[in-house]
Amino acid sequence: MPQLKVMRTSLTKQQPKQQQKAAADAAKAEINKDTTNTAALVTTAKDAGLLAINKAEAIAEIDAAKAAKDAAIEGNANITDKAATKAATKAAADAAKAEINKDTTNTAALVTTEKEKGLLGLEKAGAIAEIDAALAAKNKKVDINNDLTTEEKAEVKKQTQKEATDAIANTNEATTSTTVTTAKDNGIKAINAVALPTKTVKSEAISEINKALAAKKTKL
Repeated sequence: MPQLKVMRTSLTKQQPKQQQKAAADAAKAEINKDTTNTAALVTTAKDAGLLAINKAEAIAEIDAAKAAKDAAIEGNANITDKAATKAATKAAADAAKAEINKDTTNTAALVTTEKEKGLLGLEKAGAIAEIDAALAAKNKKVDINNDLTTEEKAEVKKQTQKEATDAIANTNEATTSTTVTTAKDNGIKAINAVALPTKTVKSEAISEINKALAAKKTKL
């Protein structure tokens, strides 16, 4: 008997229960068919229904996590390309739901495994968005600093980019929600900690002018 498929749509607050009810109704319809006429076939239909209910619940969790990440993206003023950022969360959610809905994901344990992988993927997508936002915010401060030359700004942004790249790599390598958060937080701290030069070309030039002026005054 083929597995009962779960719809892969974004869910409202009411839809998770509706999806689970639909899965239950489909299972009961299978059980009640005239052709489901042995104990073994009844058990098969029942197990398929229970699995479909588990899948509906897992997909609801994925969609809820995606909605939360998208809301955070919308609320982050430092993320300028929100559409591209939300495309990453959509890709993570879609991939997770595809794995959950596979025929080979045929036990409650496998459904849970794919759900947890999907939730972790969404955590990573959200974390990377925050890292990119921190990088953009830091670079914006660099750009508006008129005490720095173009070359000095480029050097500082080279350092901030390195910290962001390292943070994203560490985030992608993380295997738990906690380690994702740690990688993200450490990366953002490192980006913000990149120091601006205390002695700049402009400050040195002004210092030399001031020294020259002071020397002239002593001769008068």
